Amino acid sequence: MATLAVGSAFMHQTYTFVGARFDNLMISIISYLGHQMMVQNLPVKSPMITELQKEWRSMNSSQVVANITNTIATQPVPEWGRVMDQGDFPHDYFTNFGAIVANFVCFMFPSHIASYLLKFLANVMLPAETPVAEKK
Repeated sequence: MATLAVGSAFMHQTYTFVGARFDNLMISIISYLGHQMMVQNLPVKSPMITELQKEWRSMNSSQVVANITNTIATQPVPEWGRVMDQGDFPHDYFTNFGAIVANFVCFMFPSHIASYLLKFLANVMLPAETPVAEKK
């Protein structure tokens, strides 16, 4: 994990686009790892829950971390960006953090309360053009 934390230091030391991209992708990877750790022992195995998309990914979050760490340790710097940009993980960390919040709500509350809370949060936090419809 220490290798992943380099992203933040890189960004704050260089104040470059590359540094900022590195920082944001590391946040995405770490939050994706956290999400997968939260759901790995659920009885339901679904790519929508585990992978945050409709299809299974080519690597799980632990494999993504290992791949990035190996790339940083053994490859020239220009290769780092390619590996991170083409990595099979959610690059938008807002999706990952949304899933983590949903996980916490679902793990802490009965389903009827969790459903209400998540619909409320989605309607408050998501843009107006994407309302969460109530089931009839």
